[in-house]
Amino acid sequence: MVNHHGLLDEKRLLPHRLVFGYYPDVVTHPSSESEILKLLSDSYLYKDILDWEHIKKADKIVKLLQALAFQIGSEVSYNKLLRRI
Repeated sequence: MVNHHGLLDEKRLLPHRLVFGYYPDVVTHPSSESEILKLLSDSYLYKDILDWEHIKKADKIVKLLQALAFQIGSEVSYNKLLRRI
């Protein structure tokens, strides 16, 4: 990306890149990152997980994944996970 945008632009965009990543659609459509990531997660992650195990309560899986994401870098607490779900 440095070769394409330049070092200064990539340094300036680093906080943005850390949040939204380098998915091609995110980089080429900088005003709709959240929507693109939501579509990606809905179409790949959740559908694959839900279809694989025939899970009926999709909202519980979403809440569990969000709770796990909030605990990145720290020890996973089952009690905290249960309270968030």
